[in-house]
Amino acid sequence: MPPLLAHPNCYIGRSPDEVLALILAEVRHDTACGRLKCRRWRNVAISQSTFWTSFDSDFPPELKKDILHRRGTLPLNIHLSNPPLGPLPLAELRSSRQRDFDALRVARSLTMSFPFHGTSLLQELVTKEIIANSLVDIRLHQSDESGLEAGPNEDHRVLGISHMQSRLNLCSTFGPNVQTIALVFAHAETHTEIHSQMQLVQKASRFHVLTHLSLYNLSTPQNYHFTKDRVALPDLHSFTLVRLDTAAVENLFKALKIPGLRHLSLIDCIYPFPFTTALDRERHLELLSRWVLPLLSHVSDSWDICLEDTVGSADTFVTIRKLS
Repeated sequence: MPPLLAHPNCYIGRSPDEVLALILAEVRHDTACGRLKCRRWRNVAISQSTFWTSFDSDFPPELKKDILHRRGTLPLNIHLSNPPLGPLPLAELRSSRQRDFDALRVARSLTMSFPFHGTSLLQELVTKEIIANSLVDIRLHQSDESGLEAGPNEDHRVLGISHMQSRLNLCSTFGPNVQTIALVFAHAETHTEIHSQMQLVQKASRFHVLTHLSLYNLSTPQNYHFTKDRVALPDLHSFTLVRLDTAAVENLFKALKIPGLRHLSLIDCIYPFPFTTALDRERHLELLSRWVLPLLSHVSDSWDICLEDTVGSADTFVTIRKLS
C-alpha cells in the first residue's frame, strides 16, 4: 500500500517532486486494482507550495482530467497556510487555464491562518468563483504567524484581526450557505482588541444558515456590552466555547438569542466556583448546570441541550431539558 493511502495528509510540507511521486504511487496502486477513481483526493489538505506546482505543471493530464470531471460525492477540503517554501506565485493563480481551478469549485471546507504571504490570495480565489455556494465550513485563525507580514510599525495582532475581518466579509458575500464557523482568537491584550474580536463574532452571526459556531480564547471585562441589540441566531443549534473566561461566557449569553440551541460545549472555560479535578463527576455536573441554567434563560425560552465539558473528564456531559 503506498504511503498516501495510509496518511492522506502527507502532501503537506513536501516538495513538488515528492508529492508527484506519491500521486503516481497511488495511481499505480489504483490502476493495478482496477479503480482509478481519485476518491481520496477530496479529503486531502493541500498546501500552497505543493499543490499548485504539481497540479499546474507535472500533473499527469489524464489524471487531472479525471479529477476535474469525475468529482464523486466526497467534499474537497482545502487548507491554506503560510507555505514553507515561500509565497504562492500569483501569476499561477491568475493563469488563464480556468479549467485548472474548476477542481476547487466543489470546495466545502476552508481553513485559514492569517495572514498569508500575498494578502489577495482569498480574494483571487473568491472572485474567480473557486469558492462557490457549496462552501459550508470556515475556520479562521488570528495567528501568531501574522508577525511574518507585519511591518516595523505594525501590530501583528491587530493585523491578524484585520485579515480575519476581510476574509469573513468575503466569505459572507460569496459563501451564503456557510453552516459552520470557528473563530480562533489570540488572547486579547487591550480593550480595543477585545472590541475587534467581538465585532467578528457579530459578523459571524450574519450568516443566515449558521448552525454551529465555535469561539476560542475570548476574554472580556464584566458586564461588557458589545452590541446594543440582541443578536439573533435562529438556525444555530450547536455552540462551542473553548478557553473563555467567565465574563466572556456570561456576556455572550446575554448578547445572543439562540432559540434552537441543542448542544453546548464548554471546554477549558473558567467557572465562578472553585474547581479542582478531584471533584467527583456528579458534583461537577451539578455546579456546571447551576451556573449555566440562568444563562440559558437569556438565549432561549425552551431547550433540550447536551451540556458538555472536558475539564474534569472526557465524557463529562449532561442533558438539560426545559421544553415549552
